[in-house]
Amino acid sequence: MRLRGDRRGNVVVIFALLALPLIAAIGVAVDYGYAVTVRTQLQAAADAAVMAVAREVSQTRDQSKAAELGATVLQANQENWLISSDAAVHAVHFEPGSVQVTVSARVETHFLRVLGRNTLEVSVLAEAGLGGANPCIIVKSPSASQAFVVNGGVNIAAKECEIHVWSTASPAATLNGGSSINAARICLRGDRIIHNGGTYSNLERNCSPLADPYEGRISAPASTQCTQWHGNFNGPSVSLSPGVYCGWFNFNGSPSVTFQPGLYIIKDGGWNVNGGVWRGDGVTFYFADTSKIQFNSGMDIVLSAPKSGPYADILFSEKPGLSSSQFIFNSTVRENFKGVIHLPSRDVTFNASSDVQGEQFLLVANTLVLNSINWVLKPLQSGGGGSGGYISR
Repeated sequence: MRLRGDRRGNVVVIFALLALPLIAAIGVAVDYGYAVTVRTQLQAAADAAVMAVAREVSQTRDQSKAAELGATVLQANQENWLISSDAAVHAVHFEPGSVQVTVSARVETHFLRVLGRNTLEVSVLAEAGLGGANPCIIVKSPSASQAFVVNGGVNIAAKECEIHVWSTASPAATLNGGSSINAARICLRGDRIIHNGGTYSNLERNCSPLADPYEGRISAPASTQCTQWHGNFNGPSVSLSPGVYCGWFNFNGSPSVTFQPGLYIIKDGGWNVNGGVWRGDGVTFYFADTSKIQFNSGMDIVLSAPKSGPYADILFSEKPGLSSSQFIFNSTVRENFKGVIHLPSRDVTFNASSDVQGEQFLLVANTLVLNSINWVLKPLQSGGGGSGGYISR
C-alpha cells in the first residue's frame, strides 16, 4: 500500500522561489523611488543655484565669481538633501542671455547593494534667463552726499533700462517735485534720500546697484603724444581728424563740425564749445587727464561710437584713476548720443533744455545733477547685465 506524499513543503519552496524576484523588484522600486525623491530636491537646489549665478553675472559680468557663488548656494542647501556629501555643481555653461547649471549627486542604495549596485547617479539641469533691464545710468560714488540730484523740469523716458546709484550718504539722492522718471528700475543703495514729490517709477532703496561693466575694460591709447596744439575754430564749417589735441581749443561762431571716424584724445586743457552743430559717426573722445569739453548753449549734437575695434561702443572715456572734476552739458537744441559715456571720475551736470536721445546708451559718472531736461533713453545691449534672472528650463 502506497501512501500519498505530503506536498505542502513543495508549495513553500515554490513560493519562496517566486518571492525572491518579487522582493528584489520591490527593493529596486524602493531605491529608485528614493532616487526620484532626491532628484526633486536636487532640482530645487539647482534652481536656487542657477538663479544666484544669473544674478551675479548680470551684476558683475564675472563668470568665475558667479560660478563659485552657485556652488556655495548649492552646498548651503545640502543639509536638506537626502543624498551623499559628494553632490556638487558638475558644470556651469554661459550662453548669450542665459546660463545653465548641471548638478550631479550619488544616492546610496539599500536593496540594490545585493546586486552590487551601491549608488545611483542623479543629475539635473537648471537654466535661467538673464532677466532684468540693462542700465542706462550708473552713478558710482559710494559716499558723495546727493550723488544723484533731479531738479524740477526733468522728464526721462527710460522704461527699457535701469538707473543705479551707489551712494550710501545721508542723503544719497535728492528727487525734487515737478519731475518724472519712467524707468524699468531706479536702484538706490542708500535708504536716506530727500524726496520732494515728482513721479519716479520703480524706485528701490537698500538695493544692490550694478557694478560698472566697463571698469578696467577700456584700452588705453597707444600714444598720447600731441599732434594738435591749442587754437581756435571759427565757423562756418570745420572738419577734424583723429589725433591728440593738447591745450585749449575754442569753437566760436557756432561752427558746423564734422568728425572723421577714429579716436580723439584731449589733453592738458579742453575744448570750449560755443554753439554749433557736431556730427560724428564711429568716434571716441578720450580724456588723458582732467581735461574736458565744455558744451555751451545752442548745441546740436549727433555722435555715435564705433561698432567694432578696441573702442567699440565707447563714445566718451577717460584715463582711470583721475581725481574728481566737473563735466557740464549746457542748454542744447539736441543731443543724440549712441554709445557709452564712461566718465567715472566726473561730476556730470546736464543743464536746462538738454534734449537727449540716447540709443544704445550708457552713462557712467561719479555724481550726476539733472536740471530741466528731456531725455529718451534706450540701453546698450552689449554692455552690462540687468538686475536678475528667471528660470527658463
